[in-house]
Amino acid sequence: MHSRPFLDSISGWARRACGQMAREMAPGLADDPHLYALGAWPDLPEGLRTAAVYRLLSVMTVRPVPRQWMARQSGLGPDAIEALLQWLDGIGVLVCHPPDTPRAPVPCAPARTAAPDALLPMV
Repeated sequence: MHSRPFLDSISGWARRACGQMAREMAPGLADDPHLYALGAWPDLPEGLRTAAVYRLLSVMTVRPVPRQWMARQSGLGPDAIEALLQWLDGIGVLVCHPPDTPRAPVPCAPARTAAPDALLPMV
């Protein structure tokens, strides 16, 4: 019987759904329990006009997402995600949601400080 590949795919799906794979890829991202969304679409500088950033921001306009999801879906590293969040917060379009009440926005305060030029390597 060929049930093993089926079970492997189910366990892989469960690990991804629980965020385990994202924690393995970027352990520092798992420390932030907040969800992030966009309150308005930003005017992106030339260096940020990439498919990965557009996909990420597109979903963030519809629903709040955690950093782990950002890393997994966009392929951006922790420093690039941090720099992007700080930039979005700096221009006033980032909306943060605590994990226990995702519909109640709170002031954004990204966890780490990233150099402003950290945005460029993410392209």
